Amino acid sequence: MPSNIQHENISDAKLGIETISKGYIGHNEVYPNTREIQSAAFTSTSTLANSGGTRTYRVTGDVGSQYTLSGSNGASSPGAQTLSASPTDYSISIGGNTSCGASSRTPTMSITPSGSTVLAGGVSTTSSFTQSAGPSIINYTPTHSLSISTNLFPTTTVNGVLHFASGTQFTITGTCNGAGYKTAFYAYANAAYGSANGNVGRVFEDGNGSQSFSTTGGLYIVGAPNSWASYPYFTGSGTWTQTVTLVSGSAAYFTFRPQARSASVSNGGNSCQRHYNPATGSYEAYPLSAYFPVITRYP
Repeated sequence: MPSNIQHENISDAKLGIETISKGYIGHNEVYPNTREIQSAAFTSTSTLANSGGTRTYRVTGDVGSQYTLSGSNGASSPGAQTLSASPTDYSISIGGNTSCGASSRTPTMSITPSGSTVLAGGVSTTSSFTQSAGPSIINYTPTHSLSISTNLFPTTTVNGVLHFASGTQFTITGTCNGAGYKTAFYAYANAAYGSANGNVGRVFEDGNGSQSFSTTGGLYIVGAPNSWASYPYFTGSGTWTQTVTLVSGSAAYFTFRPQARSASVSNGGNSCQRHYNPATGSYEAYPLSAYFPVITRYP
């Protein structure tokens, strides 16, 4: 609490010619007019892992000192404080810095005195340390190509246009390489529809019995004996095979697009994997898929 003569703070108190360092009325300190913080800093400034944790921030000084503690760059903020004992330790939570490709950062605590509290000479308003960078992004380039053979080749004519007829069957073989990272490989089969197909409906299915989404839709296919709920993964090179059979209607053409995508974390992938997508020219994360050149088959 400030000591005043009328409206002026007492700047110096003496007993005779001797300076008085402190003055009390009873147990209450009434001089000097300010409270001082002698130190404010983290007790350890060694590098912290990117997973985060806690660090101790210690304040020493005059009991009753008032100040606000504000954290930044991942450090929690205790807020407004009054020093009840010296020293006082604060447990500061440091959040994780685990985003893929995140740079290292410096969690920082700032102290701002309030009221009649001041910082002693040489005491910094900030204290900080380094937190490690997040995991590196893994850019890699899987490859996937298809070879397609026609096992059965019945045809029909619709409005003067030759179509594949019901019973047509293709065998699709995928040749793939995960380039060292667990990658799912599959393909998307489709066929002409609407006016491009003479407005004739068509339904086709794979060797597992899964059918195209509708008379105008396509079908994701994976290697036998897998199903869409259990598609094949390859880290290195591998192949997969599946059939597609036109079970009703007719089709002016079929298209087959090889695809791939990084395995999800739950399926043993790395959250920082980024597969190259030739269709966009960029590296992309699960669940986005890489699209490889489409193959079209006409009767």
